[in-house]
Amino acid sequence: MKEQNFKEEVMKILEEAPNARKALLENYDNLLNVADYCNSNYLQAGDGSLKALEETKKFTTQSLASVAYQISTLASSVLTLLDAQTNQLRHMESSINLICQTVEMHKEKVSRREIGAFTAVRRVPRSHKILPPTQPAGTQPRPPYSRRPINYQQLDGLGHGMKVSGKQSDRTGTIRKHGASTRFRVRFY
Repeated sequence: MKEQNFKEEVMKILEEAPNARKALLENYDNLLNVADYCNSNYLQAGDGSLKALEETKKFTTQSLASVAYQISTLASSVLTLLDAQTNQLRHMESSINLICQTVEMHKEKVSRREIGAFTAVRRVPRSHKILPPTQPAGTQPRPPYSRRPINYQQLDGLGHGMKVSGKQSDRTGTIRKHGASTRFRVRFY
């Protein structure tokens, strides 16, 4: 649809171009005739040269305005022609790109088909995807998990900290807690 509009617009402008060029040449000839008339009228006026000068100004203004209008019309026609042709080229470029993409897709399909011809069919047996690890020979399986409370006294001997003991030694101190005193022994590891 758009391509048809572009073609019609280009054809219309190309049909009007010779007539516009012919009119511009006629205006050129008319402008020369007006210039000759004004020159001879000014020379013959003698004492009425002011009147001849005003008449010359009117003819010149009218002729130049006519020529400027025709040049503007032709220039806008040429710009419209160039825009229409640019749009036609863009449309053609889009069509060519679409064809290139179609060809590339076909080539890709053919190449994948060719690669598929060289592959062997591999049957994958149906089984569980996650297998438990195998036990090495001679090891016993782990017992099932049972929840037991944590004994914090087993952890007293680990790391840096204080261990409360009833025996006194060189390094003893007293901690007062709520009015009562507690003796403890500090051990550094």
